[in-house]
Amino acid sequence: MLTCLIASDKMLCLSKKVCNVIKKFFIRHYPIIAVVMLIISCALVGEELTLRLRFERDAIVGGDFYRLLTAHFVHLNWVHALMNIAAAVIGWVLFRDSLSNLQWILSIAVCGLVISLLLFTVPQLHWYVGFSGIVHGLMLQGLVFEKRLRLVEKSVVITALLAKVAYEQWFGSSSADLELIDGNIVVQAHFFGLLGGLLMCIGIKFISLRRN
Repeated sequence: MLTCLIASDKMLCLSKKVCNVIKKFFIRHYPIIAVVMLIISCALVGEELTLRLRFERDAIVGGDFYRLLTAHFVHLNWVHALMNIAAAVIGWVLFRDSLSNLQWILSIAVCGLVISLLLFTVPQLHWYVGFSGIVHGLMLQGLVFEKRLRLVEKSVVITALLAKVAYEQWFGSSSADLELIDGNIVVQAHFFGLLGGLLMCIGIKFISLRRN
């Protein structure tokens, strides 16, 4: 009887520790967890939901303003979704401590809105899906506010990111990427994502200066 009670206490103690670890992990990483869960959930539901949530010029003009944000969480297919999830997770692992969780959430929202609004300037574009534009904006912010990198290192990586996006604007995406996702890549969204990221950088810096 005594042995059973001791074993029960140990199991209870272990379960509490596990719960605390899970709780701390979720609190620390809930922005990326939410992004991954949203993208996977949308992919699981399938094409019907994608059609309902994607950026669609006429639908937004008609009043479906929610599409300005939801478009970034639906994708062409599973390959497209998993590629963007991988990119988002890598960015999170590299730059998670560059900003607070609240700043990351605001960044996702701001970058998403900036991208969607600027997509209206692309006359031949009628619909759009994908998280890659937001990823570009988040990467820029992560690099700008990353304290572990020296200024020279930051400058080199940011220049490489800008060069990559500039190349896409001139020459488009690689044929390999197009084959992977079995669709067109709207490279303008990557550029607009950088603009959204830049806007957030200016905003965060301005607020930081005001507080100091």
